[in-house]
Amino acid sequence: MRKIFTFLIFACAAVFTNAHELHFSITNIDVYPDSIGIAIRITTNDLLAAINKTQDNQIHTEVELTESQITKSQHYFISHFFISVNSEKLNLLFNSAKFDGINYWFYFKVTEVKNIESFVLTNKLFIETFNNQKNLVTIKCGVKEAGFNFTVEEFEKTISLK
Repeated sequence: MRKIFTFLIFACAAVFTNAHELHFSITNIDVYPDSIGIAIRITTNDLLAAINKTQDNQIHTEVELTESQITKSQHYFISHFFISVNSEKLNLLFNSAKFDGINYWFYFKVTEVKNIESFVLTNKLFIETFNNQKNLVTIKCGVKEAGFNFTVEEFEKTISLK
């Protein structure tokens, strides 16, 4: 029994010393006939690291952003998240930001769309800050729904709505 206990202690120690932080964002995209709704969720820590261009290890949960930080965040999202139709980048319009105690949700809208069949999605959120960043995207168009994973190596995808 003592050997098993000792093994478990060493196994746990090995797991925790090799552990690293997980960095991810979640984006929900709803495609309508004349607009696109976008909701992006990110942890406050990762967001502050990206807009401040640091990898600070402080925990910033339960900290609401200032108006200045929200404005910086809007600019950050608009410069790192693109939707293009026929090689033309569409304008993301900021709607709002909501804090849930740990994460921030940023809401955007694209209004200049008419019955698009496909688009190119570029999601470079936080990849220059964290080399293990994962950006998970769910796209819903009518009754169809699909999920995509964007990484440092694969940050652009062509999305067919057919």
